[in-house]
Amino acid sequence: MKFRLGQSKRSVFGIMLLTGVFLSQGLMSCSGQVAQVAAGAAVLSPVQIVSTSIQGIQVGIVFTGISTVGGSMPLKYTISAGSLPKGLTLDQAEGTISGTISPAEANQNFALTVVVYDSGGNSSTRKFSGKVEPGNSEVSFLTTQLASMTAGVGYSFAVQMAGGMPPYIYAIASGKLPTGMAFAQSTGVISGTPALSMGGQNFVIAVRGTDALNQTTITTFQ
Repeated sequence: MKFRLGQSKRSVFGIMLLTGVFLSQGLMSCSGQVAQVAAGAAVLSPVQIVSTSIQGIQVGIVFTGISTVGGSMPLKYTISAGSLPKGLTLDQAEGTISGTISPAEANQNFALTVVVYDSGGNSSTRKFSGKVEPGNSEVSFLTTQLASMTAGVGYSFAVQMAGGMPPYIYAIASGKLPTGMAFAQSTGVISGTPALSMGGQNFVIAVRGTDALNQTTITTFQ
C-alpha cells in the first residue's frame, strides 16, 4: 500500500496480503491491483462512514464491523433508528458488530441507521438493511479491498470474514503497518493516524486469521 498527499478515504480466517501506494495528491483507489494512501498535510477531513453494507450477518457467531475515514479520534458509533438482528450488538468505540444469531432468525430482514460522531462533535449517518443468511460452514474473507489511507488523517478499518467457528484471531505474519497504525489481533481492526513522514512510502503486510477450530484461509489485498 502506498501513501500520498491529499484527501482521505478510510474506509479473517487466513493470510491476507495488504499492498498500498502513497500518491502525491488525491485519494487512494483499490481496484484489485495497488492500494494507494494519500500523503499530505495534517488537514482534518470530516468523519465519513464508508461501509455501504453490513456483511457477514448470518446464523451462528457473527463478527463484522462498520468502517469510517476522517474525523478526530476517538469516534463513537450509535444506532439512531431500527436495530440489528436479535443477538447482535454494536461496539460504540470500535464500530464492530458481534454476537450470536439463532437459527430462528434465518432469512429475517433487518434495517437500522448508524450515526458516527467524532470528538469534535461532527457526525456521519448511513442507513443499512439486509437479510440474515442461513450460515456458512467454510471460512472465507468478506473484505475484498482496503479503504484508502492518508498520512496525517485518522483511519479505522475492520477486516471482515465469515464462516468457520469464531472467535477469529488475527496476526501480521510478515511486513509491518505504516508508522502510527496499529492492528488489533482480536478484532482485525486496523486503526490510527499514519505519520506524515510516511507520505509516498510503500508498505506490504501479510495477515493471518485463525478460527476456534484452528482453520485458516488466505486472500490477497493489493
